[in-house]
Amino acid sequence: MRTKRIRTAEKGSIDRTESFDEFLVKEGLLAETEDAAIEEIIADQIKVAMHEQHLSKTAMATNLQALNLTLGQLRDVRDALDRRIRRGLQLNDQEIKALPAYLRRPRKMPEGDAIALDTGGTNIRAARIRLGGETPYKLIGDPVSDNQLLNTARKPGQVNDVSLFEKQADLIVKAANNMPDPIKLGYCFSYPAEITPDCDAQLLKWTKEIQIVNVVGGEPVGARLADVLRQKHGKSLQAPPVLNDTVASLLTGACVSPEKTHYIGLIVGTGTNMAGFFPVKRITKLPGDIDRTKWTDDKEMAVNLESGNFTPPYLSEYDDTVDFSMPIGQRGDQRFEKAVSGAYLPRLFWYLAGPEACAKVLFNPYDPETDCGHIIELQDHPVVGEAATAVISRSADLVAAALAGLIKAYQEKEQQVEAKEQQVGIMAEGSLFWEETGGYYERVKETLRLLVADDTKFEILKPPKSDTNKGTPINLTNLVGAACAVLMRNSGET
Repeated sequence: MRTKRIRTAEKGSIDRTESFDEFLVKEGLLAETEDAAIEEIIADQIKVAMHEQHLSKTAMATNLQALNLTLGQLRDVRDALDRRIRRGLQLNDQEIKALPAYLRRPRKMPEGDAIALDTGGTNIRAARIRLGGETPYKLIGDPVSDNQLLNTARKPGQVNDVSLFEKQADLIVKAANNMPDPIKLGYCFSYPAEITPDCDAQLLKWTKEIQIVNVVGGEPVGARLADVLRQKHGKSLQAPPVLNDTVASLLTGACVSPEKTHYIGLIVGTGTNMAGFFPVKRITKLPGDIDRTKWTDDKEMAVNLESGNFTPPYLSEYDDTVDFSMPIGQRGDQRFEKAVSGAYLPRLFWYLAGPEACAKVLFNPYDPETDCGHIIELQDHPVVGEAATAVISRSADLVAAALAGLIKAYQEKEQQVEAKEQQVGIMAEGSLFWEETGGYYERVKETLRLLVADDTKFEILKPPKSDTNKGTPINLTNLVGAACAVLMRNSGET
């Protein structure tokens, strides 16, 4: 509020006709004074928040420091993942499962029409995709989707296995419309599954808090889906290749940017995972009865790392609390995923900032509508902003360290110093990476540059998109990858 004007004094005294604001402007002090006043207000708010949470200033700083990883620590994370990837390629039942996908690296975009089914972390969708021809990829009609079933399945006993497969079959029929039998289907199934040499998949466990009975360890999901489609709709499938969303991203990256020497499929959204291509000779755990005329030592096979199950060094007590808050059957695993992905970061932020502070900003991690976008919006908040920034920044840094670990694992020898120049294409997919977080992609890119060799070149590829009939842009990464898998198989390339 401006000061009241007072009559002018004699020469040599203060001019009391000036307001205090006018005096500050004349002396060039207004901005500095306002900044100081704002800082004082913010400091008072922080003191109130710390008092309510019974935290000292030192304790609050320590909380945030637990999530601030140094470059040396990130190098340790990189190297630990590199070692575990190598072990996973050699042996079964390791922390990094490194599951063979039995799909080759595509050298060009295949051609034809196919149905792509994408069963992800939050929704199920199906679409008809055309690859090759005048345009590399094209959406034929609008995708059809279900946004409720998987969200409902986070509560035990709410969704059974029959409902899951019937819903997927219904969407396939809607998307296929008048396509002739047998339908060419690529099945993107975004959960840890062991792929068989004929490209079907047996679910190993549910993640992302999904709880649907009679699927884990049961009949392969592709065969079961084909049975339900035939029984309910009278439709048949060409034996559908089943692949993880990270493998779908991997195939898409190789198709749209075929000039790279190496590729990474990366998911950072509701969950997180990576996939890569490895020469068959390095996947020494492959079954002895694999067709060696088809899979010679030099052929590159897609491998789904299931890197979300990585337990990195330097996790904090807050990460332990998030882990303990999970259902009993989901504790102790997926520690990397719980530290970086959208399904878990709201809880991590809640524990770090404190329930009282979160309540004041109306942040409830257990509200289905709460996502990482809300954490991003709080980064400038005077009380919880530092905690929000710490959670998001560490997520990006850990993702960069994981990418660096996979890039390092591409070197055939673990201690190799001089390697051939790598040109790595990274097809990144997921709402946390691209859509919700201003600056997340840039932070990953900057940190990754510090963690790879000077002669390693990498490019984070933009996901392919297409407009629906309503003009709404849609991400096609998983759909293109799934269509690529079935069309490669149809042409005899898988």
